Amino acid sequence: MEQKIMGMLEKIMDKLEEHDQRFIAIDERFERIEAKLDEHDRRFEAIDKRLEAIDRHFEAIDERFEAIDQRFDSIEAKLDEHDQQFVSINQRLDNVEMRLDDHCQLLNAIQSGQEYLKAEFDGMNVSHTKEFNSLKEANKDINVNLELLRNDTWDNKVDIRRMKNTMGMN
Repeated sequence: MEQKIMGMLEKIMDKLEEHDQRFIAIDERFERIEAKLDEHDRRFEAIDKRLEAIDRHFEAIDERFEAIDQRFDSIEAKLDEHDQQFVSINQRLDNVEMRLDDHCQLLNAIQSGQEYLKAEFDGMNVSHTKEFNSLKEANKDINVNLELLRNDTWDNKVDIRRMKNTMGMN
């Protein structure tokens, strides 16, 4: 039973390690997303500077707006990709959360089983201790009775020897 439990615990630990690896991968993805968002922030700052230059240089507004529109399109495409990645990550996190809930239930079941076995073992120890003590008492009684029997037997032999001596049957 303990080997099964230990085997199940090892499987659970392996799965937890697997989940840790998945969390690490998700963290790495978040870091890449953050880097891309930082890049977007820098691009937005550059766009803001360009818009200020457009206000100062009104003659070139049409050409610069086209460039900005193109950049916004590429940013929107990247943001759409990020949205899809976030949806995928959320789905994965939901799956991980469900698995963790399952593992929690398994661990709770294992823990309650261990508590039951411990209580049963403790009960057996108490029972065996009581039984051992009663056997020790019985053994003491038997030893006392055996000593009395030896003494009675010796006394009987002595009496028989005296009778034989008295009768001259030696």
